[in-house]
Amino acid sequence: ITTTDGKATLTAGTTIDSTANGNITTTGQNSAAQGTAGGEVLLHSTGAGAITLLGNITANGGNTTAGVANGGAAGVVTILNDSGLIVIDDITATGGTSFGGTAGANGTVQLSATTTIGQQPTTAITAGNLKLISTGGDITLANTGNDVAIVAAALSGASSLSYVDANALSIGTVAAAGTGAAALGQVIGIAATGADETVTVTSLTNTLTVDDVVTTNSGDVTLLATTGAIVVDAAITTTDGKATLTAGTTIDS
Repeated sequence: ITTTDGKATLTAGTTIDSTANGNITTTGQNSAAQGTAGGEVLLHSTGAGAITLLGNITANGGNTTAGVANGGAAGVVTILNDSGLIVIDDITATGGTSFGGTAGANGTVQLSATTTIGQQPTTAITAGNLKLISTGGDITLANTGNDVAIVAAALSGASSLSYVDANALSIGTVAAAGTGAAALGQVIGIAATGADETVTVTSLTNTLTVDDVVTTNSGDVTLLATTGAIVVDAAITTTDGKATLTAGTTIDS
């Protein structure tokens, strides 16, 4: 499915599946004047059934091939399952390049499910922001190629989080994004409200920054900056759980 800066919406009453050839692309148009924005993508299962993807989703901004105008902004990618799990393949939402200006803004990826959220082996999420919502299953996005700037998660019920990022990462605020059925509200920091549910966030290189609160209800919090620093600028709170911060260099608060 390919549309140049248009919107791609797939809605099913049960399952949504894609094969390795089932790619979805809404990348903006390249232009000497200015690259256009990438289009929005929504995959929405409204009934009982899994969303299982083997195809890529790409919603990059278009490139500006001359002059000093900025590149096109990336689109918003939303995968929403009202009653089931999500397994994703590669998702890319990066701003377009510019000949003489600055790159376009990277996009937001939103994943929301009632059970587990995971990803196929060796795949990656590449975007500006990652918003995660689960109301009853673990979120495991631990592939080493994941690369976003900001992650935020709202976890309720039996929902834990394990997220690994290749680069510098902020636990911060991801603003409301998406239109229509894809419109999901702002998520601030990481909160796991279920009893004994854990939060584990890893930055493989560079700095891991806690810009907004991390909260669990008796579950452990584990933050790891494998080769870089950890900077704590907001509260980390766990009721009866354990908080472990491990950095390759400094830890500052």
